[in-house]
Amino acid sequence: MNNLTNLESGIDPDKSKNIIKLALDLTQKNAIDILFKYLKDNQIYPELLINNVGISHYGNFVGCKTSEFQSIIDLNIVSFTNLTHKYLNYMNGHKAAILNVASTYAFRSAENQAVYAASKSYIYSLSRTLRKELAKSGIRISVFCPGKINTDFDEHSGKAAIINSNRKGISAEFAAKYAIDAMNDGKFLIIPGILRRTLRFLYQIFPTTF
Repeated sequence: MNNLTNLESGIDPDKSKNIIKLALDLTQKNAIDILFKYLKDNQIYPELLINNVGISHYGNFVGCKTSEFQSIIDLNIVSFTNLTHKYLNYMNGHKAAILNVASTYAFRSAENQAVYAASKSYIYSLSRTLRKELAKSGIRISVFCPGKINTDFDEHSGKAAIINSNRKGISAEFAAKYAIDAMNDGKFLIIPGILRRTLRFLYQIFPTTF
């Protein structure tokens, strides 16, 4: 909630009057039902759902505790799927769009982040399918696959992940604007940077090499 409050403080006061903060742990039973009950009770129909779920654990898969990778699956896959399904049914007959946040890990392996990478592949795969299934409905589906974004994500992934925190990334502000602008331009797969887009092409040609 503190992060939401800090974010709100940087928004124009006139616009922030319309901001509603609702903190929920989406992995908890009934959390998604509570969210949509609140929306329905207040007759709120969000025209855009940004699915920015993502936790990770840095470490060798065999050495991980079951609870460590299960929490990734619960949020990155199960909660993501349930939230998407609930939103699409709730918004039936209303203008709607979804921006799913995956990663360039969706196209390649990620040593010491195996389950996280697999979860991002799942998000990308489901996004592709939904785009086809919803093509005639007018509901737009886009998937954002960035590389490193300069946040505290690495620190929360485990102490060993800090080793990689020196990799150059893009700012969260740039990433958000880039993704929204590209989605509004009608793009499905959104990858910032020529290098990342080129690498994605190479991953398709040499999938077992990278």
